[in-house]
Amino acid sequence: MLDQLLVLLGKPFVLPAAFLLFGAWTFNKLNVLHDSKRRNRIEFLEQWQSPDGMDDMRLEVTIRHLIGTYLPADVVRSVGRAPFPTQTLLDLADIWPLVHFDHQTRRLGWKKQVFGEPGPRRWWRFFLFLGYVAFALVAVFFLNMAVGTDPSKPVAWICGVNTLMFFVLAASCLARFDTLGDAGKHGDALLSRINAALPRRNDPTGRRADRGTKQP
Repeated sequence: MLDQLLVLLGKPFVLPAAFLLFGAWTFNKLNVLHDSKRRNRIEFLEQWQSPDGMDDMRLEVTIRHLIGTYLPADVVRSVGRAPFPTQTLLDLADIWPLVHFDHQTRRLGWKKQVFGEPGPRRWWRFFLFLGYVAFALVAVFFLNMAVGTDPSKPVAWICGVNTLMFFVLAASCLARFDTLGDAGKHGDALLSRINAALPRRNDPTGRRADRGTKQP
């Protein structure tokens, strides 16, 4: 039946049909991801117990069901004793790709110093936005070339592959742009608040770590 449909519509239909099928596949995967997140939240509530009663591995795996990423057990326990723990963990997860946890000092800090400085961070976001616009325009250009070229020619499929590649690059720039934006909104205050709640390692007095977000 598919062969008959392609004959009826002609060869120019092949490449647009491939993009439509890819779009349908992507939409289906997004729905599956949404359902997976819902199931993860249910599993989290079923497995959750007091953080102090869970070993580090179980706690880190369990919290991933809620926020989608692994966080150090020490951080989870400290945040769990503070007000609004769920929102704090979600905010931390948003900027986690930019954050480093020093297991020796039990302190959170930026992986790169520029992530914590407003000026360089704005420049990073500016260039990421330019990259997003540039990659998106190139993707649209290749898409137009692919749709307007005979699908029997290799150049049409090369343009199709380039379209997908540049769309992925544009999406990556946009995701990084948003992450740096979250870091600018609440990153420094969030890291300082969590660092203040984290106890020092092997400190029997239970003293809290000094405030600050920069690496020692």
